Amino acid sequence: MSKGVKGILIAVMIVAALAIGIVARIATWDRTDSIRFSRDFQNGYFWGSQVMKDARLIGPGSEDAPQGFGRWVRFFDSYVDIYDRVYNEAADRDNDYWLDYPPLRLLIMAVWTKSIREHNPALEKPTSPDVAPLLVFNGVMEILSAVAMFYLVRLWITRIRAQRPAEQWKIPAETIAFGAALLVWFNPACLLNSHGWPQWDIWIVPFFIFAALSASCSRWLLCGLLLGAAAFLKGQILIVSAFFPLWAFFSEGRMAGLRVLAGWVGAFVGVASPWLLKGFGPYVWIVVDALLLAPIIWLTWKGRIAQATWALVAAIGVLVFIGWNFRGSFTWLEIGFHYGSNRYAEMFSGAVYNVPAALAHLGWNLKDPVYTIHLSGDHSIALPSIRILLMMVYLALLLIAAYSVSFHARRHRSEVLLAMACPWILMFALLGQMHERYLLWGAIMSAAAAILRPSLFLLYLTLSFGTCAMILTVMLKQAHEEILPPSMAFLDQYAALANVAFSAIMAGAFLYVAWAPFRHAMAEGLKRLKGWGDIEA
Repeated sequence: MSKGVKGILIAVMIVAALAIGIVARIATWDRTDSIRFSRDFQNGYFWGSQVMKDARLIGPGSEDAPQGFGRWVRFFDSYVDIYDRVYNEAADRDNDYWLDYPPLRLLIMAVWTKSIREHNPALEKPTSPDVAPLLVFNGVMEILSAVAMFYLVRLWITRIRAQRPAEQWKIPAETIAFGAALLVWFNPACLLNSHGWPQWDIWIVPFFIFAALSASCSRWLLCGLLLGAAAFLKGQILIVSAFFPLWAFFSEGRMAGLRVLAGWVGAFVGVASPWLLKGFGPYVWIVVDALLLAPIIWLTWKGRIAQATWALVAAIGVLVFIGWNFRGSFTWLEIGFHYGSNRYAEMFSGAVYNVPAALAHLGWNLKDPVYTIHLSGDHSIALPSIRILLMMVYLALLLIAAYSVSFHARRHRSEVLLAMACPWILMFALLGQMHERYLLWGAIMSAAAAILRPSLFLLYLTLSFGTCAMILTVMLKQAHEEILPPSMAFLDQYAALANVAFSAIMAGAFLYVAWAPFRHAMAEGLKRLKGWGDIEA
């Protein structure tokens, strides 16, 4: 087959996949009208409207609002100030802010609201057609996720095959990578979550996959930048972000891990700069300080170690020193991250199949102590709570997952692709406060390995359709007054069994990744013990 014909066939397949995917998304939106979870986009519209009202672009005072660029300046100033206003007003409500959006998610919602209310200022609640821009944005992020998955899988398939040059490979690496991209693009849980509910969980997926791709290429600083920026869309990515500096540390040493942290903090400072650098003073300080430090940086700028060190020092300096000394605001951090992480202090939320849900069915609460030691008299000692215990177990297994991914990456083993999904799978399996939608991230990342073996494809299907079942349960209950229709009642009847089954499946996925590194570590440990014994003899 000539290159021209091959190129045409590839273009036709890509266009066909895009067209079919778009049709599937439109059909999902149309067929979920009666069970749609409209509160989420209405909440985004409400806070976007608050930004516009504070800017006096709608409502009282809007008659004198400027036009053109000045209108956008007023809008952005109001967007920056809304965290301070909400923080101050919540003092009378025991710091119940109601707003729990990180800055970039709030900005997207505010811009979307502005696009509607500029043409219809009196519209207090959005209708279904008004949500179209958000659905398009979800679709764009899904396309980016599929593209990122293509390049990630192609990279590792090429590396894996380079280790076995004598073997005859019948399927090109690009074809396998394209299959993985299709699994992302047509993921049923993603369709239901992004175009049926709709939710915004897909927004962080391309950032995570591109971060994994950057880590695979030892671009650790870029990896950290992507993770830091993604946190301002969905804070849940912070839970799994520690995976990457640990991966860097196990692969290339502590300075590689430092570069990830430098990029992460740098992204945090960059996105948060409108709140940290209020007024003219901080910018003058930055210029003067840069002029003073320039000779020192120039003299000590030697290779990647110096780059990482200076990047981390500069980022932390801006975040800490400027933020406090120039009266920068940290309300975005309190409201956008801390408040949301403590708002729903429950074992689980919605319909969730994981370990905390199984514990909840046994009567455990997130804040219950693991065990209470009763001493003499009325004295007792309470061990850490279930929440802390689960977090400690998660962090320990995340450490093992990071070592496993570096182990498989050094040896160019196919398990490296599933290892990249482990942080999300472990997070959902072990931690409390999980929503039913959060398994979506693990399901999408498992697509990287699903194309390689039937057993891993079965894992991908299990995670994807399990996520669909959990999401569908919540959507149906909210549409039918918390009672499932008779045809779907089995989703509740077998929930306890699903908790155990999914916990076992996710544990199996982790063991699949960690078993070879564990055996290798044990063998090395036994060799060292034997060597010490020989020396003593």
